[in-house]
Amino acid sequence: MKSNLLKNRLNLRGLMLFGAAAAFFLSVAAGCKSDIDDATPQEAAAFNVYNASPGPLAVNFYLDNLLVNGPALAFTQQSDYILAYTGQRKFDITVGGTNQVLATQTLSFTNNHYYTAFIAGSNSAPVVVVTDDDLAAPASGKAKIRLVQMIPDATSVDLNVSGGATLFADQAFKSASAFAAIDPGTYNFTVQASDAASAALNNITIQAGKSYTVVARGMIAGNGDFGVGGSVYSR
Repeated sequence: MKSNLLKNRLNLRGLMLFGAAAAFFLSVAAGCKSDIDDATPQEAAAFNVYNASPGPLAVNFYLDNLLVNGPALAFTQQSDYILAYTGQRKFDITVGGTNQVLATQTLSFTNNHYYTAFIAGSNSAPVVVVTDDDLAAPASGKAKIRLVQMIPDATSVDLNVSGGATLFADQAFKSASAFAAIDPGTYNFTVQASDAASAALNNITIQAGKSYTVVARGMIAGNGDFGVGGSVYSR
């Protein structure tokens, strides 16, 4: 399944300047004395959330006790990038539409970095796996690709080109590879679990200048939509 939730990078500097300007004008409207030269842009990062927890529960997520996503995310769904202040932030996962907390974790954000928070493991006791997303442009005429392994009952996972090379080998649960260069083209990939379960990702178009993430997800013991599978999205 392909997703392209964010076709263009966020301009953090522009958004931070906008936020600082908005804060300044609000302070004037409230009768506070200020000077526009004192409006200092806040340091910020951006993060998005991918629900890789195999099961029927959809989830909401909170940052410092504030709901920050729209509709609850079902399995394999992903949010857009969301701005966040830097530093240590409290991150809660709840059952969609309720206040039932499934997991709480502290996330650490660095200025001008982009992150993906993968919700992994079982529906009843999910964990959060955070990747620092490298959105630097690929080499000229190339694309970039990485593998994120979110299959909890697989010892390790390989990503193969069908009938060809192994792009990533022995990827452990809750880990992400570094990005590697790949030529543009149309590919048939195989997500191969060490326990012999596999999933085909056919007719995946790779375009020059983009960064691709392959998410190995589901469970070897899962059935239907919750069996071993893969998703591909690009930035």
